[in-house]
Amino acid sequence: MSGTGDDRFYDLLFEISNDIRHNILLLLHQKPERMTNIAKMLELTSPEVSRHLSRLSDTRLIEKDSDNFYHVTSFGEFMLNSLSDLEFSTKYMEYFLKHSAVNIPIKFQKRMSEISNYRLEDNFMEFLRFITEKIQEAKEYVWLYIDQYPVLATKAINDSIERGVKYKIIEQGKISKSDDIFDKKYLVNTGDETPRVEVKTLEKKDVYLFISDKGSAISFPTREGFDYTGFIHERDETDWIKDLFEHYWTPADLTMLECSLCSSPIRGKPIIETIDGKEYLFDSKDCIVTYKRLKQIYGEHFK
Repeated sequence: MSGTGDDRFYDLLFEISNDIRHNILLLLHQKPERMTNIAKMLELTSPEVSRHLSRLSDTRLIEKDSDNFYHVTSFGEFMLNSLSDLEFSTKYMEYFLKHSAVNIPIKFQKRMSEISNYRLEDNFMEFLRFITEKIQEAKEYVWLYIDQYPVLATKAINDSIERGVKYKIIEQGKISKSDDIFDKKYLVNTGDETPRVEVKTLEKKDVYLFISDKGSAISFPTREGFDYTGFIHERDETDWIKDLFEHYWTPADLTMLECSLCSSPIRGKPIIETIDGKEYLFDSKDCIVTYKRLKQIYGEHFK
């Protein structure tokens, strides 16, 4: 393939736009094959396959070794990986015409084919019912990045916490706060253990995420907000959705204040207590270490 960079780009698009050549690439991406076997597997004539192999070789997407096996080149493999994301978005074009995925980081947009095994659920009641069912089934963890708490799942959430399921929740902006949803005892550190429910807040509303050990769901916003339709999977087998959640969860740590005494993170609005003329910045609900320390020092004078 000769010519300028732009010429090569358009030539490449032309070559891979052919369904037969695309299928040959996908076939060779699995393992190298000889021409006769390719023809047999795709139910084509040998001359027809030979012509397509020649074109793919000219564009440097494949190459033939000394044993007459055709291989996908490293460049061809790179192109196929890039095409898989385009193939995913094209398959669900009607959904992405109404929903925007452009606000999530570009590195995740380029990996969206990793959720190609997810099923599109375009009924919002079924989407929310799926989340409720998976919360009921959860045994280990539930992660939520939400613009509002699913009302239908409130009981399921509290029941799952009672049986020991750990929650990580990112609240998008000003919504019904966790204090109104969960028993306060589950929001407090107990000894060296993390609380059963960890809550953070971000203003971004790029995506709606539900992740658990029993299933996952993802919804993208429309211009009006979330309509709670999107992609669901019974058992998440990819890292994509977890990596995306962690992307939002980790920066949320950077917005948290620290207790002035023990440097523990403080969630929510901090409290300034003045004791003997000295101000201490902490939240007794979240910073149990500081609370116990001050209680021990000041006894009944500290409340």
